[in-house]
Amino acid sequence: MNSSNISTVLDRHFKCPAKINLFLRVLGQSGGYHQLESALVTINLFDDLLVEEYSKTEIIIKGPYSEKVDPKDNLFTTILDFFHKNYSISKNIKVTITKNIPVLAGLGGGSSNAAYFMIALNEIFNLSLTTEKLQELSFNFGSDIAFFIATKNAALIKGRGEVDKILNLEKPKILLVNPNKPLSTKDVFKNHNLTTPTNTPPVIERSKATWQSRTFLELSQIENDLETTAITLLPEIKTILIELKEHNATSAKMSGSGPSCFAIFKNEEDLNTCYNHFKTNHPTYFTKVC
Repeated sequence: MNSSNISTVLDRHFKCPAKINLFLRVLGQSGGYHQLESALVTINLFDDLLVEEYSKTEIIIKGPYSEKVDPKDNLFTTILDFFHKNYSISKNIKVTITKNIPVLAGLGGGSSNAAYFMIALNEIFNLSLTTEKLQELSFNFGSDIAFFIATKNAALIKGRGEVDKILNLEKPKILLVNPNKPLSTKDVFKNHNLTTPTNTPPVIERSKATWQSRTFLELSQIENDLETTAITLLPEIKTILIELKEHNATSAKMSGSGPSCFAIFKNEEDLNTCYNHFKTNHPTYFTKVC
């Protein structure tokens, strides 16, 4: 590749946010993919990503959840190979990722990493790909990546993960609790098909004009269709939700395909009391105010 096509700043540093699903509806299957409706919101929990031009391809994974990620089988390698093949970019890229977001947790850490890696390659190699084009390409690699490319706040998504409407939500502090046990999205969807009807009516299309006025709390009152199924696979989820509600949570939900749960509280005192409860009684859990 001609060096003139490379950005004069040869590295990019990003904070890759986690997300929660305020609700999640499973409407059925089409083309081999589950058709979803959801409201995704970024939260104050981040992986740290550094992408640099280098003498060879190198991927360094560190941080508290690094051991859960295979350095030889990850989206960085897949995406780099795709861009090398389709846009003739150099593969001499060094990726350093610090994994602070729990893995297989329903928090979208891998998708967020992938989104910002695509953005980094686009900038470093001056590919001039639009946000819309990056979103289109992202479906080669996963469903939630488009969301992270589209916004740093919140959005309604539908279908396989297409961004339907960007939302500007005022986000309260939440308590995030994860039992520190992984839960495979594939396993949850497989069992969901067997145990839960998928003929629920769409919610995004109803009263579409009112979505922009909905609050964080209002959106969290809509169901997560995967919650019951996930609980059958990992009963700790039910325990977490019960204990959150026992500590005056206004809303307590599972995020995505689980097992992470989040809670909203009317006041900070209740939030802090609940946080201390989980830190004391469940010290192995990942518990964080976000």
